Amino acid sequence: MDSLSLVYELIERKEWKALLSKDQLCLERMQKNAFSEFMEPEIAFPPTYKYIPHTLEYDRRPDKKARMPAWCDRILWRRGKRPTGDVADVTCLKYNCAQLTMSDHRPVYAWVTYDCNLFDYEKLAKVKAMVRKRKERQDNLMIPVIRADNEIFFRNVKYGEPTIRHFTIANIGNVPVRYEFKPSQNNTSLPDWLKIDRPQGVIPIKEQAQIRLEILVNANCCRKIMENHNRICETISVALSQDISHLLTLQADYTPSCFGQKIEYLIRLRDPIRFIESPFQADLDIDNRTKDTEVSTDLSKDESAQVYSIPKELWRLVDHLFKYGMDTEALFITKGSQADIFMIRECLDTGKDFEKCDIYSFGEALIRFLEGLQDPVFPASLCSKFDENVDITHYCRQALTALPLAHYNTFMYIVCFLREVLKHTKINFETIIFNLKVRIDLKNFLDNALNKHLSNFLPVGIITKMFV
Repeated sequence: MDSLSLVYELIERKEWKALLSKDQLCLERMQKNAFSEFMEPEIAFPPTYKYIPHTLEYDRRPDKKARMPAWCDRILWRRGKRPTGDVADVTCLKYNCAQLTMSDHRPVYAWVTYDCNLFDYEKLAKVKAMVRKRKERQDNLMIPVIRADNEIFFRNVKYGEPTIRHFTIANIGNVPVRYEFKPSQNNTSLPDWLKIDRPQGVIPIKEQAQIRLEILVNANCCRKIMENHNRICETISVALSQDISHLLTLQADYTPSCFGQKIEYLIRLRDPIRFIESPFQADLDIDNRTKDTEVSTDLSKDESAQVYSIPKELWRLVDHLFKYGMDTEALFITKGSQADIFMIRECLDTGKDFEKCDIYSFGEALIRFLEGLQDPVFPASLCSKFDENVDITHYCRQALTALPLAHYNTFMYIVCFLREVLKHTKINFETIIFNLKVRIDLKNFLDNALNKHLSNFLPVGIITKMFV
């Protein structure tokens, strides 16, 4: 008996299980190659293909191609992507083929019951709120959280002396924290008096970073601080990830100093600047072009003068160098002691007598004093106008007449002092000028006006030619 005849015999005996053991779909589902997640009711009806249309007989006509009977029409189901129940909740009451003969297939049908869950919209809203709250809680765990001070106070800030405080950022959150110091919204850059050793970085979880903050007041920021009544108050931002920031306010009391001032301001101070009740430069309304009454440069003998010809602090420095340092070699080249320089500045600010210290420190203190002046003693703008075809004597005299009186007196005083230094030392004149040129711009003056003529004059002769 061939296989086709055997199939028809099993159909007549209604041995469906024997036939289904060879069913392709059943075999593929068992091997999980196709439709493995689907369910199908038990089949208890004949194969639905292939019939002679309009009859209830299988197509066994010899003139037609022989076709193996099969269950080509099936009903299966599975759980959807958004289930409201389980596939086991589906009960099949009947699974059969319909006796419809219009095609060579017999359509199949299934009667099923299904216990579905109806939506409780009130409960659904509560569940959504709960899920949303859980998500927010999870998102909050990813937000950087730090513990840090909101304000740091620097006490007793002095000119030229670094004042240091430490700012600690502790990462108390659940994610690494990336930080960066930035200016506040009202500023485009961090203040120039502030130095941060680690302006940006990453802090691991449960760790902390100690950041060194340093305030250093110099001539660039001294005036603004004094106009603010010797107070420093600046708010900066510590930017964290996810657009979060921590505001840090830096406050400091600035101790007034003669360093970093205007010449016109210093010549009006009868007492040391530390004892002036309101040492605010803005209150003096200084006019750089005002012709002041000339007084003696020997301040110890001139008690009645309203203003000095030169700053008394400059006179004290030069007087000390003249008394004790004229025979010192490399006076303005050898570096002084930092501690001694701070002590010298403190004595100038308070009027105290100088303590015994290295003479080189006085030389460097003089350079720093001139360097810190807010306006150069001899502006570079006058040097830039030099024409090498112009008589140098005429040019020098013309340039000097353009100086304000206080600047003229200060310039002449320094040059006269340098002339005395030249009488006591073998140091090259240009080396001295180079080391004293800061904020006087003498080096620029010499570069533009004198260097091409140095071969014609001795150093002292140059000074005499310029100012006599």
